[in-house]
Amino acid sequence: LQEEMEKVTWAFFAGGLPLNIGVKVASSGASIGLTATELVGLPEEIYEASPAELALRDRRILENLGIKIGVIDAVIENPDLPASLRHQITTTLPRLGDGPGRAEFVRLMVNCENGIQARFLSEALTLMAQRHEVTPYASYAIFGKLPAAYLPDGSMELVAPFDFVSWTEEFSEFIQKSPFESPTKRLVLTGNVSPTAAKALPTFGWETITVTTTPTP
Repeated sequence: LQEEMEKVTWAFFAGGLPLNIGVKVASSGASIGLTATELVGLPEEIYEASPAELALRDRRILENLGIKIGVIDAVIENPDLPASLRHQITTTLPRLGDGPGRAEFVRLMVNCENGIQARFLSEALTLMAQRHEVTPYASYAIFGKLPAAYLPDGSMELVAPFDFVSWTEEFSEFIQKSPFESPTKRLVLTGNVSPTAAKALPTFGWETITVTTTPTP
């Protein structure tokens, strides 16, 4: 190892919202900026199947979800979507039920530009699936690149597995101007928000919920 902590940052754009994420890459747990949560457990089968077998399994799952062949091909052939994360995302999708908008998450798989974006999407959908299994969602949507879900009562949850979020000009604009179309809005995080954000979010109708992801069985 060149250093105990290798600094890696990336910009994850949510409709023009730059969220700078520092990825944990050391056993010490050191991190910089906003940190992405540690990757949840991967399905055991990824260690037993060849890349070709995983691709075939993913293709069958996506076909059963009604995804068009051309889109499936784009998912499988995306060189920036690691096979292990692709498989975890694919196996998570059925756990979300068949609510309208679920297929939009496949578009995010097609548009993943690196492994870190794939990791973020995997964790976000895993978190969303865990919440859906407790309180079922009615439909799904995407704002920028952030997955969102609507409950039967019309409330909306924006799922973002971040450890920390600061109140910036860009974040403020995103929160106020994005077309969420819901009177009740929740920001679901795996960490915390800054004191400024904690005060500002409720004034714009946002509730903040901190949750913990559990490993995939």
